[in-house]
Amino acid sequence: MHLFRAELLSFRGHKEASFEPIPGINVIIGDNGCGKSNPLEGIFVLMRGRSFGTSQDDALIQLGERASVIRGRFKGEKRDSKIEMGINADAGKEIRLNGLRLEKLKDLKSSFGIVTLSPEDLKLVKGGPEEKRALMDEAGGPLAQNMTMRG
Repeated sequence: MHLFRAELLSFRGHKEASFEPIPGINVIIGDNGCGKSNPLEGIFVLMRGRSFGTSQDDALIQLGERASVIRGRFKGEKRDSKIEMGINADAGKEIRLNGLRLEKLKDLKSSFGIVTLSPEDLKLVKGGPEEKRALMDEAGGPLAQNMTMRG
């Protein structure tokens, strides 16, 4: 499944932003502090239900706003999917997959695969096997549970 379009409304530093990646490698260019990582974080939040940068959902809402919306459209070989997530400072999160409200976050995680690597992930190289296993679980989901790691 590939991301076709992502939209961010009142997310982090963006009042309104959209991202339409092309097949292959996409590069986001801009000055330091202009919000280049915000679309990537938004896509991650949309596919995992949580941020890789903060554990506080209201930190994802643009300053001065009470709510944020993230939408994504995905194209697959056999089906297309649409995810919409609303983050409300007072009411929490609501996630809809193809128009149906998801009750459990694990339902979202089992539908989409996404992995991020950031400077904080240097522990994968320097750390112990726990970090490597956690990445395999995140990357492979059910597939990783059937794999044996040696080394």
